[in-house]
Amino acid sequence: MDLPEKPKYIKHAVILIAFSLFVGPFKIALDYDFLLSLGPIQNTVITIAFTFGITLFLAYKIWVGRNWARITFAIMAIIGLYPAILLMPAEAERSIMVLIGSALQALSQVASLILMFLPVSNGWFTSIKAAKNA
Repeated sequence: MDLPEKPKYIKHAVILIAFSLFVGPFKIALDYDFLLSLGPIQNTVITIAFTFGITLFLAYKIWVGRNWARITFAIMAIIGLYPAILLMPAEAERSIMVLIGSALQALSQVASLILMFLPVSNGWFTSIKAAKNA
């Protein structure tokens, strides 16, 4: 079974998702005191690790052409974008670097969504599904 070649837009989208994940630990280090103030640190660590793991898993599944992963990532990113934007003024008061990190994460996720839903990308996901059903 010959699978269609992955468009460069999908490759770039997954790289942007990975970049967003890469920024996270730097934000955590910069905002560690604030994270401690949220309550038991193990709760925060579990939440961050779970989100990181799910996002990494979805990025891999997007890479291999799973349309459900693209849709799931889109839903998660869109739902997460609103509170991320609302938190940015408070982040700016704590640290401009944390704000820059959040802005980079939000922009990279929005850009990845745009790339994953371009007509070329839509066609690739459709052709992957058709090739697997053939």
